Amino acid sequence: MMFSRRGIAKPGALSAAAVGLLGIFIATAVTVMDWALDEPSRHIERTQAEDLLSRAAVLAQAGNSTGLCQTVAATSATCRSLLDYTESKGWEAGADPPRVVDTRRYPKTSHTSETLVLRVAGVRADGSHYESDFPVIRTPEGEIRSTAPVYWSGVVFDESQIECNQADGDACAQDIISPP
Repeated sequence: MMFSRRGIAKPGALSAAAVGLLGIFIATAVTVMDWALDEPSRHIERTQAEDLLSRAAVLAQAGNSTGLCQTVAATSATCRSLLDYTESKGWEAGADPPRVVDTRRYPKTSHTSETLVLRVAGVRADGSHYESDFPVIRTPEGEIRSTAPVYWSGVVFDESQIECNQADGDACAQDIISPP
């Protein structure tokens, strides 16, 4: 800011300084907003995935396939297909909820969103044992959902579906998260 000998701002000098400060303020605000909206704030926590699995178990044990497909599944069509498959095998969810035996995180790539996969094990209603994957994503609307909510199906997450291209800067490594 320019001042005259008397300490009073010269006409026009104040407005140029104000415009400069306003520009800095806007740039800072945009940077902070970008930081606040960046992927780390959308990171899927293990507790969130386990809460979703618990909700799936309650709905499945109650025989509420509609609720399972509407409130746990990322897509109703995939959920319905998995239910049709398990029904064709005569498999139903067991009385006890599944237990988490392993957890893997697949980072976001240029083609996919972050996926947290809970490997679960348990016993179906007919007494047969299963080990399945319960992949969890965050939808564009911000909801935590599973791409394979029928946890007793025996379906295992296919890592080959995760495309990563290090040349594009994708993170291709996976973190293994041990159960507590």
